[in-house]
Amino acid sequence: MDPSGNKPDRAVVIPGESVHRAPVPESGGPGIDAIEGKVPALRSGDRGISSSGVPRSCADPGGPLPGGGPEWEAPEEIRRRRFIHPSQARRRQNKYIGLIERRPEYIVLPQDVEKWRGRWQERFPVVQPLYVDLGSGRGHFLTKKAELERYHNFLGIEVQYKRLYLSAEKAGAGGLSNVQYVRYDVQWLDDVFVNDELSGVFINYPDPWPRARHEHRRMVSPALVRILERVVAPGGRVFLKSDWQPYREIILRVFQGSRFELTASVTDVGEWDRPEANVSTSYEDRFRRAGVPCFFYEFTLMR
Repeated sequence: MDPSGNKPDRAVVIPGESVHRAPVPESGGPGIDAIEGKVPALRSGDRGISSSGVPRSCADPGGPLPGGGPEWEAPEEIRRRRFIHPSQARRRQNKYIGLIERRPEYIVLPQDVEKWRGRWQERFPVVQPLYVDLGSGRGHFLTKKAELERYHNFLGIEVQYKRLYLSAEKAGAGGLSNVQYVRYDVQWLDDVFVNDELSGVFINYPDPWPRARHEHRRMVSPALVRILERVVAPGGRVFLKSDWQPYREIILRVFQGSRFELTASVTDVGEWDRPEANVSTSYEDRFRRAGVPCFFYEFTLMR
């Protein structure tokens, strides 16, 4: 908004072409001229343009700005609101949003997380050590863990609707009462647990984001380690597996200086001398069939 109180025009930049301006209506949406096609259509495939013909800075807050500028992200409060309350348009596009809402016996939605914070044991029939899987995917790993270790309770944290639905279906088909799932983002893990609430945490094959400019997107980060120091009880453990070999040194550096100590490591889980101690994930099965070595770390929180 300019000093006179009027809204500025929004510039729509098409690489290689002149700048066209579409008046911005009071609602904040695209100008009527743009809607009716009175300005040249944006070309899908141009740098900074999404497949829907909208600048990625608007269509995809995590995408690059038109022209390859620095990446832009919406303010955290906006991202949280969008995450917790998906729009009606988003609901129409993704049927799994409604499907996971019909499985409250297995899935906790983000708007209900605060209610269960510090009370997760109440969702299980028996109070037992609580283990969390960060980025639980389709529940392949956690379902097997829950079947094998009935003396533990498990909680999977995942953001994708379809994966949560499939996880709940697996748990229901197996009649498992010691596994639950939460739709939440790991970066806000502090919202989910109180201090010393967890006995252990699994981090299986997180996206390594290998490029240096994407380092801030990696799940395993100093910020996460600081949170884990609070929510994991003394003596609790963090179990981590990955196929990306550069991660071996990166992870050690991330945990360095924390209250966690490296208490176990395996260079290749395929050659583990205690195969019964390893429950594989769907990614791990794929990597091992391709002959890709996968390493394992165990960190224990010291008192």
